[in-house]
Amino acid sequence: DEAVYASVLGLFKEADQIDLCFLVDTTGSMHPWIDTVKGSITSLWKRINRHFEASKDIRLAFVGYSDFDKLRQERTRVVKFTSSQTNYLRELSGIQASGGGDLAEDVMGGLCAVLDDLAWRENGTKILIHIADCPCHGREFHDNSISDDYLHGDPEGKHHHDVMGRLAENGIQYFFGKITDKTDRMVQVFDVSLREQSHQQMCITTFNATSGNTDQFKRTLESIVMQSTQRSLHVSI
Repeated sequence: DEAVYASVLGLFKEADQIDLCFLVDTTGSMHPWIDTVKGSITSLWKRINRHFEASKDIRLAFVGYSDFDKLRQERTRVVKFTSSQTNYLRELSGIQASGGGDLAEDVMGGLCAVLDDLAWRENGTKILIHIADCPCHGREFHDNSISDDYLHGDPEGKHHHDVMGRLAENGIQYFFGKITDKTDRMVQVFDVSLREQSHQQMCITTFNATSGNTDQFKRTLESIVMQSTQRSLHVSI
């Protein structure tokens, strides 16, 4: 909605620092969505910069995760926060979708990389956009239709309560791009934990990423950035 968009632009000007990270499943089935993310960045960056002074401090990062069929050092790919569009796109160009054994993926490893390997700034707006078509390991997060080599949960002992608690503690707003129904239970469990640990101040916002349509995805990204800034400034319109 253009009226809402225009209203929130005013709030966006008040946020001196904006950190935005994409967390993406990079196993083989995700190739179209990785290309969509790459294709949307330039448009998003240009539109934001069109409205704000050059000194606006906007940084983007990327974390790609796969599964335990790969070596530990190959399971995640991290592009650290940068304010350079050129550097960011150059780093993304080397990321390709590949691998994946069972349907469940190393989501916890990706989330932990978001928290451990990126230097989120204390002040300003912090946004995590997670795009995936399959859930994490553990029967708690999916039904029996999902093949999972680790039904007892993450084989390295990572727990979603700890991860959601750290997201809440750091004030990182969590958006999830839904591609299939396979992730529904996982997102529901994550959301309950995030709400509890943030004293009902935070939740996971889900958006439809099914089509992989670049133009639609661009509009969604713009909306997410504006909504997140509004939330971080505790202002309603």
